[in-house]
Amino acid sequence: MNTRCPPKRVLSAARFFTHCELTVQPPQSYSVGGQRSSRQLTGKPAGARPDYRGRCCTVSRGHPGRPNPPSPRATLGQLSAAPWELPSTVGYGIVWTRTGDVQAIECILHSSEKSQVCCEDGQVLPGSPDAQCCGNKTFDPSSHTCCHGYVSPGGGLSCCGQIAYSRTNASCCAGQLSKEYNEMVSQCCGTKAYYHTYDLCCGNELYNLTTHTCCGAEQNIILKKNTPNDKCCGSKLFNEDTHTCSVDMTIISKGSSIEGTSQRITTIKPQSSKGKNNYDPTMHHCCSGQLCAKPKYCCGNKCLDKNTHICCGDRVSPRIAGKATKCCGDRIYNSSELACCGNKVVKGKSCSIKKNLSPCGWDTYFDPKMERCCINKTSNKGVVYRSNQTCCEGIVSSTPGTGLNGGQCCNSKGYNPNLDMCCSGVIHTLKPGIHQECCGGSAYDIKSSVCCNGTLYQATDGETVCSGGIPFNPTNETVCGKVTHESGQHCCGNHIFKPLTDICCRGKSHPRTNTGLLCCGSQPYNPANSSFKCCNGKLHALSSHPRSWGCCGEGLIDLQTHECCSSKDQHLVFKKDSAFSCCGHHHYKTSLDSCCAGRLIQKHKQAQSTGKACRLVHIADIEDSTVCNKRVLMGRMHSVAIQHSRRVYVMIDVLEVMKNKSAVPLSHPTIITVDHCLCPLLNLGATYALWIPHNMTIDSVTLENSVEMTELSHLESCPVFTILQVMNKCK
Repeated sequence: MNTRCPPKRVLSAARFFTHCELTVQPPQSYSVGGQRSSRQLTGKPAGARPDYRGRCCTVSRGHPGRPNPPSPRATLGQLSAAPWELPSTVGYGIVWTRTGDVQAIECILHSSEKSQVCCEDGQVLPGSPDAQCCGNKTFDPSSHTCCHGYVSPGGGLSCCGQIAYSRTNASCCAGQLSKEYNEMVSQCCGTKAYYHTYDLCCGNELYNLTTHTCCGAEQNIILKKNTPNDKCCGSKLFNEDTHTCSVDMTIISKGSSIEGTSQRITTIKPQSSKGKNNYDPTMHHCCSGQLCAKPKYCCGNKCLDKNTHICCGDRVSPRIAGKATKCCGDRIYNSSELACCGNKVVKGKSCSIKKNLSPCGWDTYFDPKMERCCINKTSNKGVVYRSNQTCCEGIVSSTPGTGLNGGQCCNSKGYNPNLDMCCSGVIHTLKPGIHQECCGGSAYDIKSSVCCNGTLYQATDGETVCSGGIPFNPTNETVCGKVTHESGQHCCGNHIFKPLTDICCRGKSHPRTNTGLLCCGSQPYNPANSSFKCCNGKLHALSSHPRSWGCCGEGLIDLQTHECCSSKDQHLVFKKDSAFSCCGHHHYKTSLDSCCAGRLIQKHKQAQSTGKACRLVHIADIEDSTVCNKRVLMGRMHSVAIQHSRRVYVMIDVLEVMKNKSAVPLSHPTIITVDHCLCPLLNLGATYALWIPHNMTIDSVTLENSVEMTELSHLESCPVFTILQVMNKCK
């Protein structure tokens, strides 16, 4: 018996199966293998369970040229007799091939408790169908991460060598892990991570861009600035107000001579010339900050030779028709053949057109009552078309049987939707009396075939449902993922579960030990248990007092040493620093910049503010005193208006959740007023919960320090159910 197996993701079977044989093992013990007898695969593996019905092998994708396998769930005998000569994928992704004496298939499990995993390096290891390989062991990718043969807690993490880490609270630079900055906003300077807003990298060293600069031919010399206007000249600094840098990297005082040639410089008033180029007006034009040597002229900020080019709306264009080249808006045209009518170029030397006609492109007209216009967007050339024709991306196609607007487009080609159908850019003829639908680029009869993940299969045994890309007949069996079970079962990932006694969390089944369990990613938890905290689908066990820890996205941070800067799409961790503050997901220096509505602005442009800040709080970080002593309003943000220094939201579908754990719908919207600059942006369409004092009216709420708010759209459970579960903390 050969205990090796081919890699999971194989594109070419010939690479692995030139002289390879796999032996079938009992389905209740193994998930891979194939039995070989007289150069054929037999219908029932040796040692199969009594309820094994000879239906173990599953073809999940056909090979090129054979889009319809003989049967999506054929017996071994049927598969061995099929004329397969090119590789295809079966079962869990292992290759089935039949080239001469070589035959190999994969069998799926039949409600078994034991199974094995086929690793990419050919090992067969014990593990569930959900497991993946990591070196010589398996792991659950939903709760762990594999880094170069080492398994670490936490699913979906990145690797820095053999260490797993989250990119939202650490950085990996040249194999060195740094928790000073998160990787979402930092860059690497050698092995150091840095925040590029205020620091830059020079060689492999960091420098402050306000006090230093990086010079040298290889940009690796850090020099301290003497003035804000200091610039590099090779490996030295010069003040650009008083000096210039020559081509040979020599610093020259303005007004001196170079190689005996006097520099003639016109000096403007100091207050208006600072930061600008001085020039000789007898030799140059100043074109919006760019110098043009005479006799050329300005066209916007470009130089123009009037003999060879023309300026139309600050655009330089060649004189294609010599002196007959004219401007029509910002376009050029040949005035000896064409006319410019209302900034449109048309044929003829006159703008007079026939009555009731409309322009079509730059060169023709059409009658809107009887015709349509098809314009090529590249050339702006117009083509007139009529009934039985369709315009698709500037190309007119013949579509018999269509009116002026009856045709449709399929991959730049027109078709009649009453006669044809379009499947992923391919046109197929509709067949009378047959109910056709698309499966990828193919059209199929829904009564005789079934489409799973864009692959078409023949429904030879009443298959109507897909699971994991595999079609099956739900009256005969239940397929969870790619594992077969008895019919009539509930699926949880690859397994079955009992909904009344189990809880299914992202494909993982767990016993329902109490009625208060919720899902946090793939793990169950009780929100009333303060020893755990659920952060956007990641469950964390707390090592100290709950108030010392907070959520930042799906990560957990120590609130005493770090802070979380959040925006709509990002939640980033930064080390606490009294000189910095959060602005959305940015961490900025308060002495240099200001923040308004999640956007950084220059310090001197700070907008007017009421001074009442507010913040979004993760629902896992709402304290018990808030939950039990305040009213809760839940609703969906519908619209927003900016009124001076305030943002005013309308929250609709509002529920008031009472302390007795009842929810009462309000008959009117609630107006939410926030400081425009000091409060985060709220997402329209998202659901929020507001924890407000009992003495505050619910018709109009002003968000300030006494009001806490949390977004509920990311929750895996019903928001109302989650809020009620959180309120279980109250006695």
